[in-house]
Amino acid sequence: MDADLGPLILLAEAVDVVLDSVRVDVIWPIRVVDSAEVIVSVADVRPELEGSRQRLEEHLGHPVRALAWPRGWYNERLANVEWIERPCVAPTTTRMSWFVYVVRVKPPLSREAVMKALAEQGIPSRPYFTPIHLQPFYAERFGYKRGDFPVTESLGDVSLALPFSGVMSEEQVEYVVGTVKEAVVHSHK
Repeated sequence: MDADLGPLILLAEAVDVVLDSVRVDVIWPIRVVDSAEVIVSVADVRPELEGSRQRLEEHLGHPVRALAWPRGWYNERLANVEWIERPCVAPTTTRMSWFVYVVRVKPPLSREAVMKALAEQGIPSRPYFTPIHLQPFYAERFGYKRGDFPVTESLGDVSLALPFSGVMSEEQVEYVVGTVKEAVVHSHK
């Protein structure tokens, strides 16, 4: 066995045993910093994970640091922001691969107002997604038009992709969320 992979494989097996039935979206990557520290990166730090982390530390005899990815920071900071709906992962989802963070901007707040506020602060964002049936190829080829799929169109009208990357810092997420909150405050005026 490759010496560099040994601790990672052993640790991954330990995580499976120690976390038993606790549902965790992702435990990846697992990295041994040195013989005294282990970092477990998780996509979503849930309250029920804390007890599992303590059991893992006891099992390994090492401290474990759980790092929340930008999604966790966004979820936490957007939890009570009026008119912003965070993405929801169904309990039946076994594993989620996060490549984009999409919120729904609910009326009376407009997605365009939020995008404008973000752009004014130099923060990129974009509508997410144009419903497939309204994209030029499908509209021209099959004659689809607005009104054919109202639920899809409604979601397409309110979905907004916020900046998202595995290298974003917590401070960057805080800045984006602060700007979104300002857009909400300004919409009340």
